[in-house]
Amino acid sequence: MALTSFYHCYNECFKVNAIKSNIIKYMLHPLIKASKIIFRYITISFWTLSILLLLLFLTDTPKTAYLTAFIYRLSMPVYYYLILLVISFLLSPLYLNKYSKYLILLPKILFDSFLLSDYFVFKIYRFHIDMMFVKMALSDFKGIGMSPLMVILALLAITIISFINYKLFSWAEKHRIVFPKTILSALLLLFATGQAIHTWANYHQQVFITQYTPYLPYYFPTTSHHLMQKWTKKIRFGYPNLLKKGKQV
Repeated sequence: MALTSFYHCYNECFKVNAIKSNIIKYMLHPLIKASKIIFRYITISFWTLSILLLLLFLTDTPKTAYLTAFIYRLSMPVYYYLILLVISFLLSPLYLNKYSKYLILLPKILFDSFLLSDYFVFKIYRFHIDMMFVKMALSDFKGIGMSPLMVILALLAITIISFINYKLFSWAEKHRIVFPKTILSALLLLFATGQAIHTWANYHQQVFITQYTPYLPYYFPTTSHHLMQKWTKKIRFGYPNLLKKGKQV
């Protein structure tokens, strides 16, 4: 009787372990593989294509010799990179199907297309695309100076952006990038440093740093007056003049 009970328990445990193994084999492993491919795709496509579009915005920013301002400006693109990375990771289950996997490219294509469109709007009107502008564009192309030719050129640009992203995604499926953990760690460190600098600058109203924020669309850096009040009392580095290097030009 005892042997029979032990045998049944053993079989049940074996079945449970088999189910766990199947889950790991058929679900977790493909998702891990998909996540690695997505990381390669977002990393390569962002730092080859999206960064060029973001640099178009940053080239119009005032030049400065402040070290903290330089680090902050350098860290700003990482904000978008991390958001795209998280969104794409959430879409990783789509990679399990050979057709739906290409939907993973959609957020990145929309982001690049938006950056290109927003740059021209910002260059002309000095504001970023918002819902009011979208309504105007949908209802009256002429009212915002968009001719049919411009619409055709915009569609052509979106097609080119989509093709480039598709090629980079195909490349990411077949190749690897060196030191992925090091790259991600360095970018996270740069992002955290930039956000800390902005938190400090916003609290002390240091325009030589905060002046860069409006240049990028929908960029919302970190602020924390409560935290800075505590740090300023405890640490001398809370005072503005200790973080400035050089003179603004």
